[in-house]
Amino acid sequence: IGPIVVAAVAIGFPIVIFVAWAFEMTPEGIKKEAEVDRTQSITPQTGKKLNNAILAMMALAIVYLLYDKFMLNDAGPQTGTEIVAAPESSQAEPAATVPTQKSIAVLPFDNRSRNEDDEFFVEGVHDDLLTNLARIGSLKVISRTSVSQYKDTEKTIPEIAAELGVANVMEGAVQRSGDTIRINVQLIDAATDEHLWAEIFDREMSANNLFAIQTEISEKIAEALKTTLSPEEQQRISERPTENLAAYNAFIRGRQLLPRRTAESLTKALEEFQRAVELDPEFALAWVGVSESATLLTGYSNFNFLESMEIREEATAKALALNDQLGEAHLSQAMLHSQYERMEEAEESFKKAIELSPGYATAYQWYGDFVANWPARARESLRLTEQAVSLDPMSSILRYEIAEKLIFLGRFDEAETKLHELMQMDPDFPVSRVGLTTIYNQTGQFDKAVLSYREMICLLY
Repeated sequence: IGPIVVAAVAIGFPIVIFVAWAFEMTPEGIKKEAEVDRTQSITPQTGKKLNNAILAMMALAIVYLLYDKFMLNDAGPQTGTEIVAAPESSQAEPAATVPTQKSIAVLPFDNRSRNEDDEFFVEGVHDDLLTNLARIGSLKVISRTSVSQYKDTEKTIPEIAAELGVANVMEGAVQRSGDTIRINVQLIDAATDEHLWAEIFDREMSANNLFAIQTEISEKIAEALKTTLSPEEQQRISERPTENLAAYNAFIRGRQLLPRRTAESLTKALEEFQRAVELDPEFALAWVGVSESATLLTGYSNFNFLESMEIREEATAKALALNDQLGEAHLSQAMLHSQYERMEEAEESFKKAIELSPGYATAYQWYGDFVANWPARARESLRLTEQAVSLDPMSSILRYEIAEKLIFLGRFDEAETKLHELMQMDPDFPVSRVGLTTIYNQTGQFDKAVLSYREMICLLY
């Protein structure tokens, strides 16, 4: 259905514009604009209707593109009982501001095994560490979406830190050899480019040892950044999700497949997560993966919606029954409540997800979208999205959402500035042109609207 919607809008929008410019409505019917006596024009009565037609077609494009590009965007985690919102007037934490000392970006780990088959494993270890750190409420931890763009980068540590708005950067490497694993990490103060802490972990390869290393790294980072862990945070970062190494391998394969956002990759991700829970039925995070992949499949394939809902309900219920301290599981529950229009229950689940995983950008993103259902809470929705951007500053769709919410609030100049900044950061991201077209339509700049729409179509096709 999606491609048909875009095609219909792509064809219909230029037709509406052409008709609006080339023809005029008179009491005797439609005539060419050049043939109309100005005294017979009823443009004031029809102009608004034509404008509304244009806006309706653009709204249809926006709804589809946003659902496809971001409503089913990939997720990541955070803790703390209070939502810390960015200033209302701007996008969260621009690079020019001084970052808090308790902020960190963990760069993608190097694969020292020289074995391409180990790449997914190295990425999985990195992803799990980010998930663990995001459970520490007083830390600002940059999401995987943003740090992944610095894999094999030639940029310096200070440059990376400035772009991500953090004070500290961690580098690491993983080497797997037979029954042993070595993880080498170093924490760097971006302002001085000096090492705050570094360590090499050599262990026998097992699920318990992997999680023990991740717990120790998280504790060392918290200590180096002068962060005191609460008993609840200590418990959450010390958990062992599974003792079954084969189940863990299936789980991290699923996690690496999710961001690809194709029908094939999501189908395989669901299979990997299902394999993980078959190997270890008490693997709560793997049950969350089952739910998430089933959710995404309905947006990126012809996967049956009712079947997806059944899978999501069962998987989310099992995840929460096994571990009700997982922010990811509560986020899945919130989305289910929202889909069934159980709004009070959904709001409580969103808040619980943020409390347990306060560094989880997607929790703020989806909660912000949920809050946007009430126009009176538009500013709150904007602040939640700004918080998501502060945790995932290189996410194009999150930056677009800031502009989208500014448009809703009627702050068109600010929204246009944000969209031009986004186009500089990600020139090939088509949705930014959707936002500009919306602004130009609503402010009567129809010539600019046509040009923006044409650019969007060229990028899409």
